[in-house]
Amino acid sequence: MATKYGNEKKDRLKHLISAETANVMSGILESSMPTILKVSLWQIGLPWQVDERRIDDTMLWAVYSGRFVCRTDDGEFQLEPGNLLFVPAGRMHAFRFADGCSSGKVFIVHMLYPLFQGNHLPGSCACSMFSIEHSDYFFSALMRAVAMCNFRQEEALRYARDTLRQMFIELAASGQIDAVEKVENADPRIGAALHFLRMHFSENIGVPEIAAAVNLHDVQFRVIFLKATGISPYQYLLRYRLQKAVVKLINTTMPLEELAPACGFRSSNHFCQTFRKHFNISPIEYRRRWSEL
Repeated sequence: MATKYGNEKKDRLKHLISAETANVMSGILESSMPTILKVSLWQIGLPWQVDERRIDDTMLWAVYSGRFVCRTDDGEFQLEPGNLLFVPAGRMHAFRFADGCSSGKVFIVHMLYPLFQGNHLPGSCACSMFSIEHSDYFFSALMRAVAMCNFRQEEALRYARDTLRQMFIELAASGQIDAVEKVENADPRIGAALHFLRMHFSENIGVPEIAAAVNLHDVQFRVIFLKATGISPYQYLLRYRLQKAVVKLINTTMPLEELAPACGFRSSNHFCQTFRKHFNISPIEYRRRWSEL
């Protein structure tokens, strides 16, 4: 096609993705991403194996080199370079080298998913394996995130979260993710309530204050929230505060006397009692365990 500059035409690349894939990619861009707890690169050699275990967070295994076998509640996975394996919280898993392999490198990302999963992102329900097409690009980004953790950990974890979002988009573009649904879309008042809660969780707020922020009566709000999310607004607020506390326990040395009010708990004693009730472990012991990883 001739233009004033010569023989040129615009290529809209309509063949590259379908309308359905574009919708999935859009949903990923609008969805809440998991909170990244840690990102690390491990060099592994014999003797090595991970016996059966369950952990409290979702784990991503991204194989940089080597070959591995992972046995889970959802079956056995053969992992090769470029493979991603998501293991949801509470799922049994065990790792070993594949036959004939004695060394390898693996990125491990620990994360907490949003409290209710309407979007069906990898790792939210069952163990799932994917093959990433442009693995060099994503692994380079994860390397930078690992290195950045030595100096600016909070920013490094945000960078890792953004990299994870790009990974999800890549998986959607290759047809490996085929459905994303946002819970907030069910009722705009739920989205507004969640935004208010996330902005003010550290303050002295409860369900009445959240309901008032979206112009609903307390009882009406509880019914609408439970129907949309499957969890009561009180439980969501409590678990959201606990998630924020977990991130601070792992990534800071903040004393519990400061951490508790920063996460919306009225005292360190109240925080410790609530934490132990939900995790069956004290905050101090939880912090110590993560410091050994």
